[in-house]
Amino acid sequence: MYRTRSAPHGESVRPEYSVYVFHRPDDVQKGQSDWEKKRVTRSKYKAMRLAEKLHGSDSYSKVEIKKKAFDARYAKIIDRTLKIYSSQSFIPRPPLFAKLPKILRRLFVRR
Repeated sequence: MYRTRSAPHGESVRPEYSVYVFHRPDDVQKGQSDWEKKRVTRSKYKAMRLAEKLHGSDSYSKVEIKKKAFDARYAKIIDRTLKIYSSQSFIPRPPLFAKLPKILRRLFVRR
């Protein structure tokens, strides 16, 4: 983590952005992890630009940007995923209440 110059006693820490790539299953060699950290930077813009470039190359099935920052209020490091670029098509499933009228019609319609 990078500390700012004005940080007293390490209380305030600038966030860092990590770019991870997930290798396609046929590209993974024995003993190699599926996830690989490509770069760590302080700039959100640089991390987004690199992730878009890696995703556009179509060499990886998934690219993620993670943000790591120190939360002074709770005195711990918070790590969260900012954005995920995926080559797999994602089709959201409708919630059950959207299907409920159709299910009820099947149950109560006389044939």
